[in-house]
Amino acid sequence: MFAADPGGHDRLCVLRLRYPGPEAARAAVARLGEAGPFPAAGPLGLAPGEVLDHGADGEMVRAFRRDLGPMAATAVAGDVLGPLDQGAEVTCVLEVRPAVLDDATRRGIEESLFELWLAGRGREAKLE
Repeated sequence: MFAADPGGHDRLCVLRLRYPGPEAARAAVARLGEAGPFPAAGPLGLAPGEVLDHGADGEMVRAFRRDLGPMAATAVAGDVLGPLDQGAEVTCVLEVRPAVLDDATRRGIEESLFELWLAGRGREAKLE
């Protein structure tokens, strides 16, 4: 799995901002995009305004590139991703670390394989 898609295992540190609705999320993408390069404090400097002034809930997380969806395929630090379809989540990429086959990556691969296995078992299950 790692050898087939090493870039999908890049680790991204992101700021996830969840807005009350899709309209607010689209407005945030426009606002954050207009800001150009993030200020000296980075996108974290923008987070309080988004939370206090625009009703977003913020969370900083580390995720594998593949788990963030197709918009993250070529994302670099400073990119603003989202919202998808009618979603209300915007993702600001803070940092990108190239994939390394370490313990955390192995755990992520194991979890993905387990989820695939479980989904397959669920399709095979019969309700009695």
